[in-house]
This record gives sequence, structure tokens and C-alpha cells, in this order.
Amino acid sequence: MTFSDIASIVSTIIATGAFYLSYKAFQQQRTFENENHYYEYKFNNYAEMLRLLGNYLYDVQSLFFTGIDNAKKKTITKEGANMLFEEMNTRAVVLQNNLEALKNFLPIAVIDKIDKVLDIIFNGGIGEGSNKDEIQQAQEHFKILAEAIGDVEVAMINDLGLDNIHERLSNRTRVFRKKENI
Repeated sequence: MTFSDIASIVSTIIATGAFYLSYKAFQQQRTFENENHYYEYKFNNYAEMLRLLGNYLYDVQSLFFTGIDNAKKKTITKEGANMLFEEMNTRAVVLQNNLEALKNFLPIAVIDKIDKVLDIIFNGGIGEGSNKDEIQQAQEHFKILAEAIGDVEVAMINDLGLDNIHERLSNRTRVFRKKENI
């Protein structure tokens, strides 16, 4: 075996090793990009879901208490009250459809919490608000709904690991602040 044969074998081994390392780096980068894309997808869907839930709660409370105020002032008819409740039901169906469209690829824990919120919305039994018991029942319903939305938010935060990210960022900035003071 001559020196040129040994040199060609060594160069082939080095080229193969370089190719292997390049391939592994590419594979790792691709996995990292896919994970980032999935995380961003979940984050955006969670933000949109929380926006929809918050807007729904605000809108329905506003509609309900506007109806009660109008009923107290005797400026609303039975048909007007029915229209308000139809509007509340319509908004609930729109919310359900929007949430269903966003639930793809989300963990079961979050989906279960969202389903619980939808169950509270559709089975809450809000009355017309024509007497104090119905008003109190509606206020309790809104309180339960707000707590369930809070549970959804906590499940989303846990799924995204935002507490861990916050802790790591705090530690990282603490290290930078210490270096600046040195």
C-alpha cells in the first residue's frame, strides 16, 4: 500500500465523517424548526381562543345586564328580551364553531377544559333575569364561567411551559445583570 492509497482512504473517511456530521446537524436543525413551528401554532391558537372566550364572556354579560336594565326601566318587551337571548345563543354557537376550528393538534387536557367551558355555556340555564333569583343565578353562572375560562388559561400555560420559560429567562437576565455589575 502506497502513501497515495492511504491518503485517499483517510480523505474518504474524513469526507464520510463530514457528510455524516452535516446530515446530523441538518436533521437536528429540521427537528428544532418543526418544534418551533408547532409551538408557535399552539401559542397563536391559545391566544386566539382566550381572546374569543374573553370577548364572549364580556359580550354576554353586557347583553344580559343591558336586558335587565331595560326590563327595570320597562323599555323592553318580551320579544325584545327573547331577541337578546337569541343573540346570546347565537354568540355561543359562533364561539363553539370558532373553538372547534382551533382545537386541532392540541393536548387532551386543554381540549377537556374547553369542552367544560362549552358545557357551562350551553347548560348554564340563564333565565330571563326577570326576578332577583334569576339575576343571582346568572351572576353565579358568569362567575363559574369565568373560573372555567381561568382553568383553560392555566392548562394552556402549563402546556406551553411558560412558567419554565419565564424562569429560564429570569435566570439568564440575572446572569447578564451580574456580569454588568462586575
